Amino acid sequence: QQQQQQQQQQQQQSAVEQVQQAKVMFLRYDADNSGFIDGNELQLLLADMGTSEVDPAILNRHDTDDTVSYDFDQFVALYNELCGGEVLFHKHAM
Repeated sequence: QQQQQQQQQQQQQSAVEQVQQAKVMFLRYDADNSGFIDGNELQLLLADMGTSEVDPAILNRHDTDDTVSYDFDQFVALYNELCGGEVLFHKHAM
């Protein structure tokens, strides 16, 4: 039971760290301080991550209001999905 509690604490810490990292990235790439990451800002972020393309289905899944921009909550979910699975990325050839 103690081991389960430790695992839960680690998962909670990991989730907090993921949100904190997403916040750093959101603030860095929200160049116009609109409170949204628009398509151009997202492309810059993806390029800096070394990613040329992302499956449009992933982008659409997180663009819940069909604005082609992401508020912070939408961005956190998108960013965590992108960072959580390299298979979602199409890396530039080096």
